Amino acid sequence: MFINVVQKAQSLFKDYPMKADKQNALANPIFSWHVKYLNYKRKKIVIFTHDASTLTVVLFDVNAKNRSQMQARFEERLADVCENVGISQTTLDEYLRVAGAWQIGPTVNRTQIGRLNDVSMIVQFYLDDHETDEASLSNDLSSSVRNVHYSSVPETLMAKNFVWHKAKVNFKKIDVTHLQDVCQKLKKLAVMDEDYSFTDDYTKFDRQIEKIGKLNDELIASFIDYIEDDYSEKTVKSYQKTLTFYLNEYLAYHFESVFDYDASSIGNLYLHGSSMTETKRVQRTMNKFYQFLAQEKLIESGFIKEMKQLMKSSIESVEDVW
Repeated sequence: MFINVVQKAQSLFKDYPMKADKQNALANPIFSWHVKYLNYKRKKIVIFTHDASTLTVVLFDVNAKNRSQMQARFEERLADVCENVGISQTTLDEYLRVAGAWQIGPTVNRTQIGRLNDVSMIVQFYLDDHETDEASLSNDLSSSVRNVHYSSVPETLMAKNFVWHKAKVNFKKIDVTHLQDVCQKLKKLAVMDEDYSFTDDYTKFDRQIEKIGKLNDELIASFIDYIEDDYSEKTVKSYQKTLTFYLNEYLAYHFESVFDYDASSIGNLYLHGSSMTETKRVQRTMNKFYQFLAQEKLIESGFIKEMKQLMKSSIESVEDVW
């Protein structure tokens, strides 16, 4: 059974095998659940939503001491929910047998993340009304939260549907040859643009910055296309916005690219008015971006290691001063 957990909640599942298997989880929604937690009076309320139906399981007060019992609690609560919606214990037992042991991994589907967030909002409304009975809440959400894309729960959880489907693996093809050309042009522009850094010809100055920006945009677009299925829409947009800002609105105006060691001086953003939160967001995004470039063999792994350390040191230096 795939338990796809938002990053913030993954520490609660340390007692279970971590095994990311996105393609199989997507191919088998009947055996897949998405999970997050809410905080309520300093207690963690864990919410499970089923990818193929409206089944919802809510567990109250999951903590470091009892998290190893979470699967047993989940199955016990699921039994109550199934009985409430008309699914026999025999059918549930067969479902759990075929689904197998928990496999913990990151979230795999934006639509399911959206639904999980919607259900979490409803849970919050219940909590605000002091409804803290997990059995009642799980039953209410499973039987009353409807979605036009789902059949009835008993129809979905019929024994004949408990079949594993082979994952369809779709590898995204990156035009590495084109990206290599883009990288070479960026490196050449950075050298050429040293001649323009002190020019009074602002038209020529702007033209060179525009050239750098267009090349950066191609790298950013390839990166976003590569990661967009692995993260929520919000996270993808954040990566894109951060890269566009740092590469095109900061580095380009200094005639620098991601291939220059000077690009590691991220701490300068803080000195120029960015908050430390924004500065560290750029650092995290650049780390991810460099990993992508290295994976496509557009930069050397040794260069990445140096840049990561230099970016970290750059931020630490301004933190120490301020």
